[in-house]
Amino acid sequence: MNTLLKPIFLFWFLSLSLVFLLMQISGCTTMRRGTPDGPPSFYVNVDKIKNPVPKPLPKSRRGNPYSYVEFGKRYYVMDNSKGYCERGLASWYGMKFHQRHTSSGERFDTTEMTAAHKTLPLPTYALVTNLENGKQIIVKVNDRGPFHGNRIIDLSYVAAVKLGVYPKGTAHVEVKAIDPYQYQKKSMHSPFASQKQIHSPPPSGHYVKLGTFRKEMQARRTAKKAATLIQTNVRIIKQHKEKSDPHYFVGVGPLKNQTQAKYIIKALKTKGWETPLAIISY
Repeated sequence: MNTLLKPIFLFWFLSLSLVFLLMQISGCTTMRRGTPDGPPSFYVNVDKIKNPVPKPLPKSRRGNPYSYVEFGKRYYVMDNSKGYCERGLASWYGMKFHQRHTSSGERFDTTEMTAAHKTLPLPTYALVTNLENGKQIIVKVNDRGPFHGNRIIDLSYVAAVKLGVYPKGTAHVEVKAIDPYQYQKKSMHSPFASQKQIHSPPPSGHYVKLGTFRKEMQARRTAKKAATLIQTNVRIIKQHKEKSDPHYFVGVGPLKNQTQAKYIIKALKTKGWETPLAIISY
């Protein structure tokens, strides 16, 4: 080959190689982002997977930058989750991301009760309520997302099934951060744990009536059963028709309004609650 043409040939060869390499990288990225997501191909017994128990955990070192940019938009991570409560759309993600590292450094397991959020500190435990059917779950937020439209939380496949988001795809939800210290304190003093937790008179508000009982132990059993199904206050209220005739009212509450009470009724019925339910106010 002509000595003069060798540098030109080498330049064009390297240029074409670089273009080809960039096309390959771009193609892989497009394929990865565009690959459809889906549920596990293996059997998952969703009923046996329980809510995580909120507990104090240190912040993830890599999951909590001051801010970060995704798809050209900058997000600012919250210092803490105290008082966080938001309503919006929930979606879910599954096997496309299974066993990949999350933003917090943990591996994503779509068969666990986890979720992704754009700005909550990692990790954060959150109570998620499906406003369309009244179902409630607890998830551990350990990843970032979703970055699509007006969605506020991405649930793992199992969490989405338990909340009724899968197979529909999305649902209107309320996401409320859980203070693990308060949660543990509340668990130690559950409504059926001791005599001190029997209220008289009741705090004012709306209640979902679970039953009225002559015997305290019957009331405690009912309260305990309800508390295992929903993550909301279950109270035992001692009442007197006459001084010699006490009875025990068991109810979920106090609730802010009747709409919230209707969600609770739906959630209990969905989980197999058989006795009649009614809304009363104090």
